[in-house]
Amino acid sequence: MTTGLLLKSLVFIFVKSACSVCSCSNFAPVIRKMLIHMELPNDPMILFSVINMKLRDFYPSLDALCDDLNVSKEDIIRRLQAVGFEYNPEQNKFW
Repeated sequence: MTTGLLLKSLVFIFVKSACSVCSCSNFAPVIRKMLIHMELPNDPMILFSVINMKLRDFYPSLDALCDDLNVSKEDIIRRLQAVGFEYNPEQNKFW
């Protein structure tokens, strides 16, 4: 199971359990914040998956992601280049 799918499954379970307490719409900002502001993984393959999920779901560019999370763009690029990935700004993803 990929990291993105695992996170989405956990969010679904969280929302389903919260639905019995109050409206799901009250939890949407909390869930979004949990997904955006998690610590970045050290494993380069998991980092690849997490960064691409965040770029796809929350950020229009790598610069926006790095600014918001207060992480070094150069560090992310270097770590992912070390395992063969490069950033494509037109598609807003590493591949």
